Amino acid sequence: MREIFLSIVIPAFNEEEYLPRLIKSIQLQSFPDYEIIIADGGSEDRTVEIAESFGCKLVVGGGQNKGRNCGADAANGEYILFLDADVKLPSSFLQEVISFVKTRKIQVASCAAIPLSNNYLDYIMAFLFNIYDYITQFFYPHASGGFCILVKKDIHQEIGGFDSGYNLADYAYPLLASKRGKFRFFWNPKVYISMRRYEKEGRLKVYGTYILYEISRIFLGDKRCRFFKYDYKYKENK
Repeated sequence: MREIFLSIVIPAFNEEEYLPRLIKSIQLQSFPDYEIIIADGGSEDRTVEIAESFGCKLVVGGGQNKGRNCGADAANGEYILFLDADVKLPSSFLQEVISFVKTRKIQVASCAAIPLSNNYLDYIMAFLFNIYDYITQFFYPHASGGFCILVKKDIHQEIGGFDSGYNLADYAYPLLASKRGKFRFFWNPKVYISMRRYEKEGRLKVYGTYILYEISRIFLGDKRCRFFKYDYKYKENK
């Protein structure tokens, strides 16, 4: 089997609206040495058909964290890039990130976000979250929301992957991985992120949940924060 540098893992459930946009943004990248793996959580729309039409590798997934682990198990790359299905990459994203990784000898990374929104509150909050993640990278590594995490595959395996017991994203993952490899948070390049959840559930509710969760992590620890919910729909594959 051909060895590649990067495996891009995308957990998905009913993502026919957003998945084509992400895959097209990946295919437009100048960096060529990658594969795309879709971990499908039992989609009832055209997600699987779309993934196949773009030549992606398909695996059976589940929830977000389980899907990421299933995708990682099938990955052939030296590094794995975990992306949410509703993000979009700027044209030079992969080339810039891989250049940073190689020249600075980085094994774990995340990056800043730009909201796909016309709401000024989203830009303000994204800026604050980006600042927080950038500052804490040196003593408390973060990957807010888990929408973009790059990790060397052997480190992912060493820490046992993502903890599927979390209802929200596994925020402890970057911290655990950083203990086995050099972590950096990239201010540039940034990933474009969808605001669909914020629009559906209400911005104040979602932002409040993330802030409360982060405060709880600091004072209670990760293991005691499992009661926070994330409404990620998927079919449990038996």
